[in-house]
Amino acid sequence: MALEDIEITPDGARLTLRLLLRNGLHARPAARISKEAQRYRSTIRIVTETGAADAKSILDVLSLAIPFESLCTVEATGPDAREAVAAVSTLFLHEQA
Repeated sequence: MALEDIEITPDGARLTLRLLLRNGLHARPAARISKEAQRYRSTIRIVTETGAADAKSILDVLSLAIPFESLCTVEATGPDAREAVAAVSTLFLHEQA
């Protein structure tokens, strides 16, 4: 995943990626994702084949229950959409200590 992989849309930006967190999207990474998403003015959503969630809400993110190596899309609309997608997407790729 790189900034040049982010697709710019008429409304904002999006990036489809594979979740590389070995234990899937559980409470700790969901908290990091929602905290990071709250730093941006844009509306940020996580979309999977089972549904979509507001990335700024930890409960919404947890409700997706995304398993390891699943495809998901991070999309944002607003003034800082590209930066928001880049920042939130990196949290899908690496376990944090």
